[in-house]
Amino acid sequence: MGLNLRVSKGKKMKKTIGVLFTLALMCVSTLALCDTPEEAVKGMMEAVKAGDYEKATGYVDIAGIARTLREFMESVMETMPDESKEEMKKEIEKMLPENIKAQMIATMKAETAGENFSYKIIETKDKTENTAVVVVEITVDDDTKTEELPLIKVDGKWKIGMSRKKMMGGPQPDVEVEEEQVEKKETEEKE
Repeated sequence: MGLNLRVSKGKKMKKTIGVLFTLALMCVSTLALCDTPEEAVKGMMEAVKAGDYEKATGYVDIAGIARTLREFMESVMETMPDESKEEMKKEIEKMLPENIKAQMIATMKAETAGENFSYKIIETKDKTENTAVVVVEITVDDDTKTEELPLIKVDGKWKIGMSRKKMMGGPQPDVEVEEEQVEKKETEEKE
């Protein structure tokens, strides 16, 4: 009886290990499937829909956006008269990731306030190894607009970024600028 008990435990243990291994493989494959530009946009939109704006910002490259804004403002500052540069320097100093995140949360709350929030991912375009543009239709109550969200890979994960063209009111995200940012970041990390 003792021998049968051990054999039975051994079979149960093997079965348990097999189930755990299968579950682990399923989790890894699920994570790989979630690592797409569309899944990043979906994750952010679902968090916004649930009112979890803190979680929504986790899908955004806030540090990259802060860096892009600082660089943009510094380039604008070069064209300004000397008397205006000091004020601009103070504004640039405020472009820290934590400030950008707080502004982003406030903007998300204001722009998605309404009884009915929905979204539909239309397409992904201009996809490269490290950048993509996801076109998403966003509806708040009866107001529907289509947005082109630039995405960039940061530490192997897709994040929503910001393009200089969009910042300047251009019609489409500047994927080339986003690719330059990836290359610049990778170069800085190697040094």
